[in-house]
Amino acid sequence: MPAKIDLMSLERALRNTDDFPKLARQYFKEVEGSAGKLSFDLVDPGLIIPPPAGTDRRETHYEFKDIPGGIAGWLIRCEVNNRLDRYDERKLTQPNAIRVVAEGDSWFQHPLIHDLIDHINNDPEFNVLSLASAGSELSQMVDPADYLKAVRKEQPKLFLLSASGNDFLGDIRPFVRPDRAPFPDTPAGYIKQPQYRALLEKLRVWLQEVFAAVLKKGTSVARVLMHTYAHVIPVPPANPSTPVPHNDDRAGPWLGLRFDELGFRDDNTRYEVAKAMLDQYRALCAEVAAEARWGGRVEVFSFKTDLSKPSQWFDEIHPKNGPAGKLAAEYLKRMKAA
Repeated sequence: MPAKIDLMSLERALRNTDDFPKLARQYFKEVEGSAGKLSFDLVDPGLIIPPPAGTDRRETHYEFKDIPGGIAGWLIRCEVNNRLDRYDERKLTQPNAIRVVAEGDSWFQHPLIHDLIDHINNDPEFNVLSLASAGSELSQMVDPADYLKAVRKEQPKLFLLSASGNDFLGDIRPFVRPDRAPFPDTPAGYIKQPQYRALLEKLRVWLQEVFAAVLKKGTSVARVLMHTYAHVIPVPPANPSTPVPHNDDRAGPWLGLRFDELGFRDDNTRYEVAKAMLDQYRALCAEVAAEARWGGRVEVFSFKTDLSKPSQWFDEIHPKNGPAGKLAAEYLKRMKAA
C-alpha cells in the first residue's frame, strides 16, 4: 500500500517522477466511463489526506471536486505537464536529439500504462513534445490546435498523430445495427453504412486539415507519421445475459457493454464487427495519406505486431507495456528512416 499523501503533494510527485504510470497506478485505477470514455478513480479514497496544518490556504482547499474534469482531467493534465517538463529538460541535456511533436489520444497518453510515447521517448535519439490527451477526438484536434503553435515554435523534424478512434469506438451504437433477424451475411453488414460513411467523410476532412496545417506551419517537418490502431478485442460484459462472462482480467467493458446493449452475445461476432469498422477507417486513412498534395511527407501505417490475444491488452482498447513497446518499435523504425 502506498503512503498516504495530500493532493498537492501528489501532484508535485507525479510532475517530477521519471515513471509516471508506475507512480499513478499506486493511487488510481481505471473504471468504466460514460459512452466508452476513459475514467479513473482512487484505488482507496483513504490514500488522499488533508495537507499538514499551517499549509497555504490554496492547498487546503484543493480537492478533486473543484477541478475541471475531476480525477480524470486532473490525472491527464498531470502527465501532460510531466512530459512538457521532460521535453524542456532534454532540450538542455540532449540538445542534439531530434525534435518531435506528437498530438493524439490515449494510445499516446494513458496515465496508467506505458503507452507508445513513453516507449518512443526512451530512445535518446529523439525528444518528443507530446500534447496528446487521453479521450481526445479528432474533431477536437482541429480547432483549437495547440500543437500547431508547438510545431511553429519548435520546428520539429517529425510530427506524430494518433487520432480518430474515440470518434467512432467511443460509442459504437450510432453506427452498428442490433444483432437480430434478419442477420447479415458478413460482419460489415452490421454496420449502418450511411451513418458510418458520413462520419468517415468528416474524419477525412479533419485529417486533411491537420496534415495541411502541420506541413504549412512546420517547414522543417520531414514526415508526418500516423498509425491506425490494432484490432481491438471487446470485453464480454460479466452479466447474466452473456453465456460466458469474461475472466481475462482486462479493464472494461465499454465496447462489450455497447455490443451487449445491441443484443450481441457472440464474442467472435463482436470482434469481427469492430474489426470491420477499423478496416474501413484504415482504408480511409490510406486514401488521405496517398494524396499528391502532401508530396510524400505523410505516412499512415497499420501495425504488423500481432495483438490477437486478450492477455496482450490492458483493457479493451489499450495494449499492455510489452506489446506497446513492440508497436513503438515500429514507429521508431519509420522515424529513424525519415
